[in-house]
Amino acid sequence: MVFQSSPFGMVLLLDGVIQVTQRDECAYQVMITHLPLCSIKDPNKLLEEEMVVFHDVSSVEQIDICEIDKMVVDFVNSYTK
Repeated sequence: MVFQSSPFGMVLLLDGVIQVTQRDECAYQVMITHLPLCSIKDPNKLLEEEMVVFHDVSSVEQIDICEIDKMVVDFVNSYTK
């Protein structure tokens, strides 16, 4: 389910649980990418892109974003096109 919230912007719920909101999406991405980027010397492939701007990424050759549930991708795409 996707809905508009005054304090949080667009909100994505999966199975009734908030997954991400426009307001805090960046903070969520920062937290899941910060530790891996800090623990790998000169990463050249990344799975997430949000934290890249906070790190020296001159070694990065490739950035991939993935979602394991195709239905989530299709559903979100229906709101972004």
